[in-house]
Amino acid sequence: MRFILGIDVGSQGAKGVLMTEDLEIAAHCYVEHDVSVPKPGWVEQDGESIWWGAVLEVVRRLFQGISISRDDVCCIGCSAVSSCVLAVDRNDRALHPAILYNDTRAGDSFQQEVTDIVAANSCIAMRNPLSSQSIAPKILWLKHHRPDILYNMDKLFTATSYIVYRLTGNFILDYPQAALYEPLYNYDERDWDEKASQAFGITRKQLPRLGNPTEIAGTVTKEAAQQTGLPVGLPVIVSTSDGLSEMISVTGSADNLLTLIYGSAGAMGTASHEAPVMRSLSVVPHPLRSDRHMILASTATAAILTNWFLKNFGWREKQQAAKRAVNPYELLSQKAENIPPGSNGLILLPYFSGERTPINDLQARGVLFGLTLYHTKAHIYRALLEGVAYSFRHNLDIIKTYTRNVADLIACGGGTKSRLWVQIVSDVTGEDQVVPMMSTGAEIGAAYLCGIATGLIKNLDTLGLHALRRARKVEAREEFHQLYTSYYSIYRELYSNTRSNMHRLAEVNEEVQQTMSKLSKMYFNKDDN
Repeated sequence: MRFILGIDVGSQGAKGVLMTEDLEIAAHCYVEHDVSVPKPGWVEQDGESIWWGAVLEVVRRLFQGISISRDDVCCIGCSAVSSCVLAVDRNDRALHPAILYNDTRAGDSFQQEVTDIVAANSCIAMRNPLSSQSIAPKILWLKHHRPDILYNMDKLFTATSYIVYRLTGNFILDYPQAALYEPLYNYDERDWDEKASQAFGITRKQLPRLGNPTEIAGTVTKEAAQQTGLPVGLPVIVSTSDGLSEMISVTGSADNLLTLIYGSAGAMGTASHEAPVMRSLSVVPHPLRSDRHMILASTATAAILTNWFLKNFGWREKQQAAKRAVNPYELLSQKAENIPPGSNGLILLPYFSGERTPINDLQARGVLFGLTLYHTKAHIYRALLEGVAYSFRHNLDIIKTYTRNVADLIACGGGTKSRLWVQIVSDVTGEDQVVPMMSTGAEIGAAYLCGIATGLIKNLDTLGLHALRRARKVEAREEFHQLYTSYYSIYRELYSNTRSNMHRLAEVNEEVQQTMSKLSKMYFNKDDN
């Protein structure tokens, strides 16, 4: 019996799975880790201790207490959190903590500078809008604030390419993630754009070779084998981002399905025959089919908001959950279930880390609108769930204008464990959802990619069918949908009416932070971030 090994390194934790030749799960594990927020808007992780450390720990735990040998593994694939920036020097030492996808330090001015550079150098027009996911503004931030990093940079990594490099010694990135490097990436030519790269001060040598996610990137080196215990020469695939990998685990290469991921961030994706130029959504090459593209939408903060709420306001639920051996999120949901749709007049804008699609505004901020003395913690928690649902609807409305052949909406991710939340999303969007009862996830998708690369999976259409063999359906309730539509119209107006104040607040906050930093040095002789 041969086994395929899939690993996913996300922002809040890493997951691993061992799957048999028949795509049955033989072992599974989860390792929790955290992100660093050293300043408002900054979100970082250490490539060595978090990304690579997660891979080492996942492999160790997967083989702990089972009879399967590491030598029985025939291929390994590692997906990871996407749109990160990590520069290393010629000795492979990281020059800075990795800047994550939801880091908003490269704000509007850097995005405008990207646009200006493209125009001034007559670069190829970008298909994708600039957002917190874009790599180019992050590069410009380094250029302006840490020029020493770009001067000493030998290679520019995202999380997936870094892990593959540590395993194989080969510097390679998949085409779908490369699309987020625009304008450095030429979408139509499927290659790096020399003119744009030079305009940004990046050389071809500093950028990875490009390949398909199912391509063999290389094999496990002697050094990596010593650290992981995996055999020398084990094939390693190029793989792809965590979001696309999770979509693969649910729908495979199907044309008429839309995947909705309730992850730390929210994500939607569906296959398309065309690669339209969109002002609000993103398009990337399809990870499995060269004749298809993926139209993608993304909400910057989804399940990470429930985590934030529990950490800051859920101490009582955590105490009760510990005594009763239950999930504290379930206790919060039970209280929120007793609150009517619309949370008695509360609307939350879930822009706690700026927002990606469809508004693509790094300086957008969270808003809780409509508070009265009547409202309780349960009202606020339900408003939080509804706010993310409104963001899903906003994205879905736009996706429908580009793809009209979506037959089913497939929901997955950790947030689907909350039946209340899934029902709220169906009621807000007016769409039924199918929730697979079988295991899905980015680590499963990474294992599927291994199966394709090694020939264990020959029919791509079977992937989606495999995940949906057992599923539950959540039906939208029309009467609730009508109620939510009234709130949704206010939700849409609320951002438009407060956008200028959000941007001004971001500017004022930056000025205050700079002033406080100077005062701290004067009075306390230390930095106050």
